[in-house]
Amino acid sequence: MRSAIVLCLTGGYLLYSCLPSARFRSEKMEPAGQETETKKGEALNDLEKFVRSWLHVPYQYGGLSRSGVDCSGFSLLAMRQVYSLHIPRTAADQYAEGITVRQQALLPGDLVFFRNIRSRGIDHVGIYLGDGRFAHATETAGVVVSHINEAYYQEHFAGACRYRK
Repeated sequence: MRSAIVLCLTGGYLLYSCLPSARFRSEKMEPAGQETETKKGEALNDLEKFVRSWLHVPYQYGGLSRSGVDCSGFSLLAMRQVYSLHIPRTAADQYAEGITVRQQALLPGDLVFFRNIRSRGIDHVGIYLGDGRFAHATETAGVVVSHINEAYYQEHFAGACRYRK
């Protein structure tokens, strides 16, 4: 299992790389257009649309655009566009500043965090979509949807947080 951490000084901040896992399973998302009547349903629909529009955008360490994005940049952009929330830039800071939630209580839009065994620090983040699925930017395939119950992600799961009510 390859699990290297790439460290880089960018703008005076030490940024952590996303987990370089080849053990992900990209899942197909449901077609757009299923609007619901509730705000929660609308927010979920907006989140699904956001993720769908970013699928397979390539990974770029420190990236914040459709030409390349990293995991914490992807979660930052999602929270900003879907929920109008401004969150920290790095996965570690996003984890530290959010409201902790148990894995069993995850809701769509919550952030899920993972740690590398060697570093023991938070070094990867994804956005929970519901039904065990989460979207994240991987070094090997860019933005994908994976399942949180896969053995790799369960082994490296560090926690989850919420930034909205």
